[in-house]
Amino acid sequence: MMVHSSKNYYIRKGSVGCLAKRIIYKGLASHVGGTEGKSHGNDYCIKNLIAACVGSAKLQLGMLLILLSDNAKRAKKVIDEYKPMFATKQEYLDFMDSLSSLGDRIEYDENGKVVKVDIH
Repeated sequence: MMVHSSKNYYIRKGSVGCLAKRIIYKGLASHVGGTEGKSHGNDYCIKNLIAACVGSAKLQLGMLLILLSDNAKRAKKVIDEYKPMFATKQEYLDFMDSLSSLGDRIEYDENGKVVKVDIH
């Protein structure tokens, strides 16, 4: 993680860990503002700590309230209706291994639009 401490705060980090967990296990994801750049890209950074951190906490607590209200009716629905993309953890790991390669897999034009995706 890179943190630049000045008037404008920048925190840079990229990971697919949470995505990998949601592919295998039940889970929900949310996103709030306060960031700039391509998600998981080398230009991704937090520009507004209040929007990114406090806003995220408010969103997560609101989601928790919705999921747990009415005797956790919505949370139980999420669990009951979850359909994993892979039947087993090993199936997921084998798929991820099949994607291993060196170099860039996504190319962008000068406007940040994806122009090529190499899936193998």
